[in-house]
Amino acid sequence: MQSERLIVKYIKVNNCFAYLPDAWLRKLETKENAIEIEHNGKTYYASCSASANHNEILCLGTTFARSLGINEGDEVFISSVKDVPHLTRVNVIPRTADDREILVDRIDILQLMLGDKLYVPRDVNWDYYGNKTEGWMVQDLVDLAEKTVFAAWKRHGATRPPVVITEEDVSIALKNCTPMSLQGIQLYKGQGHGWSDIGGLAEVKRSLIEILQWPLKYPEIFKNAPIKLQNGVLLYGMPGTGKTMLAKAIANECGVNLISVKGPELLSKYIGVSEESVRNVFERALRAKPCVLFFDEFDSLAPRRGHDSTGVTDRVVNQLLTQMDGVEDREGVAVVAASSRPDLLDPALLRPGRLDKSLYCPLPDQVDREAILVALCKTQNINTAELDLKEVSAMTSGFTGADLNAVVTQARLSAFEDVVANIPDGKIVAEDIKVSQKHLVDSVKSTHPSLSNVEKEKYKRIYARFAKHDNFTEDMLRNQKATLA
Repeated sequence: MQSERLIVKYIKVNNCFAYLPDAWLRKLETKENAIEIEHNGKTYYASCSASANHNEILCLGTTFARSLGINEGDEVFISSVKDVPHLTRVNVIPRTADDREILVDRIDILQLMLGDKLYVPRDVNWDYYGNKTEGWMVQDLVDLAEKTVFAAWKRHGATRPPVVITEEDVSIALKNCTPMSLQGIQLYKGQGHGWSDIGGLAEVKRSLIEILQWPLKYPEIFKNAPIKLQNGVLLYGMPGTGKTMLAKAIANECGVNLISVKGPELLSKYIGVSEESVRNVFERALRAKPCVLFFDEFDSLAPRRGHDSTGVTDRVVNQLLTQMDGVEDREGVAVVAASSRPDLLDPALLRPGRLDKSLYCPLPDQVDREAILVALCKTQNINTAELDLKEVSAMTSGFTGADLNAVVTQARLSAFEDVVANIPDGKIVAEDIKVSQKHLVDSVKSTHPSLSNVEKEKYKRIYARFAKHDNFTEDMLRNQKATLA
């Protein structure tokens, strides 16, 4: 169970506790997942990475000394153990049932590691960085501290000490750190997509802010409030109405991670592989929390059960229900699904506790189209001072947000072609490309809506019946067979 048992004395040095002699700690092997500390006949366990070195143990021990009230000269016993479950947070857990659980604050650990090397001011917003490092192991905090020190010395330059750490140093280091639990996971950081980048959809954005943004941004308030949170949302609407951009905006506005999955990516013809893929996605989300887990084209992943001859999608739906039912702890993970055919989804997924709220993303009206054009021009750095976007919005009846994006992109390309034709030497700067009203009008005339009137009417009927929870799809699906094609 243990690799070596050591007697270590604490002494107080510069208002911090430290191990003596340090050479003993270099012999301590923590090839397991925890270290054991005994003091005054009581035993405590602490989470630890399998490759922890003596510096990490020193950091943990220093914080333990504060939490446990160990005095100067007290003797403690340290050993590495393996029969303790892996902990994703830094905890000290007494063996005796009468003792309370002691939480070792990540902030204390980070401050101690930084304080050993540089001056750490009190005015740094440590609570913010404590929330940003949720789920980080000691090795992750060691990495963050080292990169913070490097950023401070780099900013400090060749001037004489003392070097003082600033919030900017910690922020720079935080951007360059990836915790071990997230290594190998592709995350969308949501840069460049905020609520202001999405025109229209005012009611949908307001609902998303209340349902998802507030709980993700202020978790402590909602944790202490007697409110049943809705942590699942279904966005439905015609193709191109901005459902995917809404999910990206949520992650960006909340400052959380976003894992985006397209439904067909998880399907496999081999038995058990699709279900395992679903489990892996939720495990990745838990490791990345706080996180938004976004399922695009959700109807292809979770159609009604009983209409698939292979049984693959039935098993996938069952696995999704298991994950969404709260069997797995999903605190800090918001699930957002998008579909243009919500009527094809299995109804069990839309019950309370799963995808609690269904939000309709309608086609933009003229006011919304103008707002979308303003947002698109801002994103593409187009000066709108001499443009009449109201005229353009009136000309684009029936256009989706994606269609309007195509209009603006084509107008910018036309402006670029005009500049190239008038500059023979090819030396072009961004300021030379100016989109005129004529470019936009010509682009509208050459662009056709992606949805025909027949398709729009079909979608409107589907959404009207779905909003009334009318089980009208049985006749449509009765003689159909679903395939993986």
